[in-house]
Amino acid sequence: MSVPASLLLQPDEQTVEAFGFNAEDKYSELSEENKCKWYYFKRFWIQINENKCLSLDTMIRDEREKGLKASAVISSLLKKVLEEFFLSPAISKADLTPTDMHLILTVPGTWNNDAKTLMKRAVRQTGVNLGNLSVVSETDAASVFCLRGDIFQEDIPKPNTRYILCDLKDERLDLTLHEVDTERKTKHLVTEHDCSLGLSIVNDAIEKFINSLAGCDVMTCLRMEHSEDYRSLMEDFVETLRHVNLASSKLSIRISESLLRTVEKMTSRSFQDQIKLSLINKGVKLLSCYKLRIDKLVYDSLFDAFIKGTAARIRTFITKHDHRINQILVVSQFVIPEPLQEGVRTALSDLKVVIPTEHSHAVLHGATMWGQQAL
Repeated sequence: MSVPASLLLQPDEQTVEAFGFNAEDKYSELSEENKCKWYYFKRFWIQINENKCLSLDTMIRDEREKGLKASAVISSLLKKVLEEFFLSPAISKADLTPTDMHLILTVPGTWNNDAKTLMKRAVRQTGVNLGNLSVVSETDAASVFCLRGDIFQEDIPKPNTRYILCDLKDERLDLTLHEVDTERKTKHLVTEHDCSLGLSIVNDAIEKFINSLAGCDVMTCLRMEHSEDYRSLMEDFVETLRHVNLASSKLSIRISESLLRTVEKMTSRSFQDQIKLSLINKGVKLLSCYKLRIDKLVYDSLFDAFIKGTAARIRTFITKHDHRINQILVVSQFVIPEPLQEGVRTALSDLKVVIPTEHSHAVLHGATMWGQQAL
């Protein structure tokens, strides 16, 4: 499960207290009086990505509608990350300093030059004296990796042809149209993102699945009253799904005792009895060792909404921009489960869908290759 882009700043507006789940936990522990003084940005990165007119003066709002400049918030986070990076044992042992570094920041493909300037300004505001700084779009980085690495193999896009890069993110789907020139370099034509089609749809399907088995909204209750158990359940479920393959006939998920107690408290029945009463009980079994055994057809169904939505969105994109396109390159920062990969290929069986083995590292490797070329 990905870490939410939640950020907690101290009242001085600059010092990062915590990030991700730690930020959520620490903010919830603050008294009502102190909450007014601190700055808590819940999923602030989505606020930035959805802003169509990013500039140096762009403001973002925290949970209590207090505003700070986006560049200042990003700067505070980057400073914290860079400080921890240079304090790490590997970097300290190598005796590296910031001036030895070429920092490459990847940003969404929808970001314009003003937005990239904002990112550069944020880095300068950290006060860290870097050797070099480059900002490259995630889509360009992924394309560099995939084309230079011969990912397309026999289906390498020919000069003067176009292909779509489909980036599956947690909170949205990014689609980018690229054109290959005569020297097999790519030209970024247009990027669109759909915030209704993130991989988080699978997380939502997991919650609905557990709630259907329990016959109540046990997941909301678990999240509010037993947050650690909720996270452990979701992390285990998501990671297990990401690593299942087409040959897997079953998967097992750990169930916490707090979930069992919560179901019994909310329904006056055991989780086992609720599963038997559920309309989706076929292919699901609660084992005595606090594990939920799920058959292939059942866990495959958790990907259905995402697959159908993604395939439909890709077809709409093709119709809008160029009906001749027939090559789709799929990457993600996450490991894409084989059942999901197969589902996307089947839903787009009339197109050439290429999903690299190293799809989860396409942006990282591509950014590194891009940086080496820039030196």
